[in-house]
Amino acid sequence: MNVAVSWYQKDEWEKMKALSVDAETLDDDYESCKKNANSLIASLKENGVVAQKVSVNAEKLLAWCQEQGRPLNGGARSAYAVHILQQRHEKSARGKT
Repeated sequence: MNVAVSWYQKDEWEKMKALSVDAETLDDDYESCKKNANSLIASLKENGVVAQKVSVNAEKLLAWCQEQGRPLNGGARSAYAVHILQQRHEKSARGKT
């Protein structure tokens, strides 16, 4: 099984946090976010799940949320990562035909 894990560069994480309606639920700083994401990836791997990092651009995430008519929150961040991963796989599949 593969799952998408949102991955941020420091400046994108800070932008995303500032734009999120649930900023209070996010880690206090980027280093904590990165540490927790790496722990999640390791835990998933231990359970036989392949976690694929999905680099997220905060402004593209916000635009996607607006197109979808949803607030930028945890559910939207997860759904966006899945959306990007699906696009990546579709593009890869088209390239193989």
